[in-house]
Amino acid sequence: MNPEYSHVHSENFDLFLSPNVGRLKDIFNKYLDGLDFKSKINLTDFGTNDGKNIFPFLRIMIELIRQRSASCEICVTLNDQPTNDFSALVKNAEDFKKEMKDDFLAVHTIPGSAYHRCLPDETIDIGTCSLMLHFLSEYVVLENALMYVPGLLVSDEETTKVRSLAAEDLKNFIRARLTEMKKGAIFFVNIPTDPLVLHEMCSSTFYQLYQRNVISKEELRNTFVPTNNARTETDVKTAFVEIGKDNGAELLHFTHRRVKMYQNKDLVKCVRAWIIPCLMAGLCQTRSNNDAADVCELFFQDLRGRLSDVKCVNYKIYEVIFQKL
Repeated sequence: MNPEYSHVHSENFDLFLSPNVGRLKDIFNKYLDGLDFKSKINLTDFGTNDGKNIFPFLRIMIELIRQRSASCEICVTLNDQPTNDFSALVKNAEDFKKEMKDDFLAVHTIPGSAYHRCLPDETIDIGTCSLMLHFLSEYVVLENALMYVPGLLVSDEETTKVRSLAAEDLKNFIRARLTEMKKGAIFFVNIPTDPLVLHEMCSSTFYQLYQRNVISKEELRNTFVPTNNARTETDVKTAFVEIGKDNGAELLHFTHRRVKMYQNKDLVKCVRAWIIPCLMAGLCQTRSNNDAADVCELFFQDLRGRLSDVKCVNYKIYEVIFQKL
């Protein structure tokens, strides 16, 4: 952890945003060259979770603005799904604002799906989105699989449904952001993909509960973690090129790199945090909360045994910077 960052900090900043800070500072500085600082400057993050990932980045961008204007209004908007723990986010946002000691800084939270418009037209000056776009906007019924993994317990029809939904989700996200962005504004997004070994283990472990008659066929069908971690480079580029061409956007930067997540951590505990809401939602359609929780505990106990030799999870991250023309 870099000590110059806020105490409200997550190592995910170092993994996902820090490598791009220099490039984003250069682009944002050029954007700031064209402003008179008489209007409010808006910084927005989508899929914020508890905020710890984005606060160090926001601090850096706010300091860039303050080098040019000590008194222009700055508004930070933090978005996530309504099911997010907003109590934690609001507390961390309040701590961040106090730490910044800036009388002209406002920090707001706003619930809503990032696959739809969340803000008024031409609001955003710089925006970010990390670790969100692998989630699907809707549940897809998979007969045998907890998670979508190409070729594992999924039919051709199910594969087509997931891939089509994921493609439309990404296009909807880009359209919504371009509507919300000011002319010349920039946006950074990363799209995680490829930890398919982990997803294979989760799906097969859940399927084994069905084979052992712990859960029914109906419960197997009802329970799904709505992610697509199998996007290709072509999938991502095509969406930005197609939507950008029709909506006045330029792709400034596109790359991908490998990232090791969950190193030196309890892997099952980390996975549990984002899987268990989906498990409970599916199982509680046919069971009481207590019974569903018991099945979840059995699932994670089995999963721990299968992950005992796994020290980290390798993600492939697509990184995109685009600008509204």
